[in-house]
Amino acid sequence: GVVPLLPGGRLDQAALDALARLDSEPLAAALAAWRPGLGPALASPWGAEIGLQALQLQAARLAARDHPLSIAVPVAHLLGRRLEAALVAAVLRGAALGMAEDDLMAIAEAA
Repeated sequence: GVVPLLPGGRLDQAALDALARLDSEPLAAALAAWRPGLGPALASPWGAEIGLQALQLQAARLAARDHPLSIAVPVAHLLGRRLEAALVAAVLRGAALGMAEDDLMAIAEAA
């Protein structure tokens, strides 16, 4: 069976279930409405991955700033390195697929 979410999050179980049932285009629109800066990143799979990781890093950095003596500081650092690795991987994948240099630069500058 499906394990229910812990209460107290930003989305309740019904909202998350509704999002999970959407096709890719309506889901992208819903995510772009939720986080306006995420819209352009959702145009490609690697953009979506990098955009979502950037949002995660942004939240971790905010938590680290609010609680400088907590575990949030090393977590934010690790998430930053993870985002850098994802950017490098996306550029390398794009180069292997023969993407244009302008597109590769757009990926590299995504975050």
